[in-house]
Amino acid sequence: MTGFFMTIWQRLGIEPTNDIKEIKRAYAKQLQIYHPEEDAEGYQALREAYDRAIKLVNQRMDRSDDHMPIQTIERDEPEGQEDQEDQEEQEGDENAAVFISRLSRDAGFVFSEPELYEFGDSSESVDEFIAQAIAIYDHFPTRISRNAWIELLNSKIAWDISSKDEINRRMFEVLKDRHYLPQEVWQLLEGFFGWRHEFTAHWKEQEYAGADPFLEYYDKQLAEPGLSYEFLLGAGNIDYDRFLSCRYKGFQALFVNDLKEAGRFLEEAYGLFADDPDLLRLLGEYYLRKENEEQALQAYGRQIRVVPDEMEGYLARARILFRQGQYAQAVEDYQWVLSRVPHLMEAKLSLGHCWLKLGQEDRARTYYLEVAEQADPASLEAVQALQGLAHAHPEHVRKLYNERKAARREKFKQKFSWLQICVFVLTLLSLGWYVHSLMMETNVMKTASVTSLDQLENAPKNSHVSITLADVMDAGLGLYELQMGEMKGTTMIQERSVSEKNLQYYGFAKSYIYIGSFEGQHIVFLSEKWLGDSASLLMRPVTITGYARMLKSTDVESAVSFSLLASPAETEKPLKLYPKYIEEGPLLQNKSMVGRGNSLAFYLFLCFVTWGLRLHMKKKKASRAAYSERTSL
Repeated sequence: MTGFFMTIWQRLGIEPTNDIKEIKRAYAKQLQIYHPEEDAEGYQALREAYDRAIKLVNQRMDRSDDHMPIQTIERDEPEGQEDQEDQEEQEGDENAAVFISRLSRDAGFVFSEPELYEFGDSSESVDEFIAQAIAIYDHFPTRISRNAWIELLNSKIAWDISSKDEINRRMFEVLKDRHYLPQEVWQLLEGFFGWRHEFTAHWKEQEYAGADPFLEYYDKQLAEPGLSYEFLLGAGNIDYDRFLSCRYKGFQALFVNDLKEAGRFLEEAYGLFADDPDLLRLLGEYYLRKENEEQALQAYGRQIRVVPDEMEGYLARARILFRQGQYAQAVEDYQWVLSRVPHLMEAKLSLGHCWLKLGQEDRARTYYLEVAEQADPASLEAVQALQGLAHAHPEHVRKLYNERKAARREKFKQKFSWLQICVFVLTLLSLGWYVHSLMMETNVMKTASVTSLDQLENAPKNSHVSITLADVMDAGLGLYELQMGEMKGTTMIQERSVSEKNLQYYGFAKSYIYIGSFEGQHIVFLSEKWLGDSASLLMRPVTITGYARMLKSTDVESAVSFSLLASPAETEKPLKLYPKYIEEGPLLQNKSMVGRGNSLAFYLFLCFVTWGLRLHMKKKKASRAAYSERTSL
């Protein structure tokens, strides 16, 4: 499949038409340019465009009104007659319109009318569709052509509802082995098939359970900036997939700072094709991390030769040249960058450093002043510019310092009285808080021994109790703190049978959930110790010490209730749970809020007193200085 870089109508040199005679005349005219003996490749592309145009006209004729005579399409139409092509567009393939709308919405692509004319039906079965997909991929120029994939996806079979699931599945399997595509093609396929929602959601759920690595790769191709492919069109006869594989693996290894693997793959890719800008950029970064600046310079230099209008290579090379002391060469690169991006602070600041190193203080001062005036005063660039000015223009720095000092002094004088008032008020507040804290007793919690249901019912919320339960039954649940994934550190309740199968995800249980009997009531309790597999058959009482908490509307209630519903019923009546549960744990001595604020209030009181004394001393010192100045006159 050739000729996808221009439409068939552009190849024929005419506007889209349904007139077969006009197509033939255009074909004959173009044969004078693309002679088969002088330009075999151009002739082949022209011939394919001609055949494709004739096929499109015939397809439109098949879809048009049965009573419409063929002559109305083939003969020249008189001026003023309704354009048959406009009528065909209005009665055209509704699937194409739906496809265009969907891709425009989901993938951000917009298609022009010539593309609508060109992309027609080309496959009649799923096998043909898959075979065409493989053919597009295996021919590299069409592999990276968005139009080639659009034409394939606009086939009749792709819109056949009965074949949708099979095409979806088989196409995904094909691309698992042929997955080196530009990001815009991945987005195009995602807009049509919607694999991301269907497959990657499942992958994220099973991320740590040996999921298919291709799903992770697919998700990255859609979410992260993609590497370029178009420069490979000039690579000649190389193993494209091997190159792309090495480049991608080298990029991923560099991302995790595995320099050994990164070097192996990137250098192998360089041996296959040395003029890919993305590869040269990755090699430059690799050599910098290996502290091999000479090879990094070579990589960035080659990148500049390949893409002389891109700024990234110049900036990277200039940084290296500056570190090596080659300031004159660095100046050339930074000046080139500024000619493209005049307000780039890094380039201006670096030019100031270069001119200062070259002994050109006046030129350095110009760039330092620009940075100091344009950058945020609190930014690193502004600070470095002032440091440079201290060498290139010390008078300016001294003047700036005096101006800022005077402004701060004036501002301080204006706020001085207000500061005193604020300190006085805050000191009184902190003192009052401290005195109030001293008057309050520390609220020390004690463990209450529960021997009756009334005691448990009247126990305050979150009080610490000790209770003996009988007829203990295992609820089969555990309280876990997740060990992996996005929810790492989250506490949740899970069935122990499930958590034991995913131990690396859940870890070991922090508590085990049981149900015990107390004066005819079924009380849920969380034990830090596992009571064993025979917990449901325990005949001896179990004493648990912990905090009494409300059961209603908690995760504990919902989890236990669900577990009881799922377990075989031992009685006809459902088990009714007591409205409180016990969470085993040691007694923590906890102070009241006022008690905890005791030390904080005292600390704040000392701070405000100290601050007030300092303000008083400064004011007294300023008054003495003013008095001395007046008396000395």
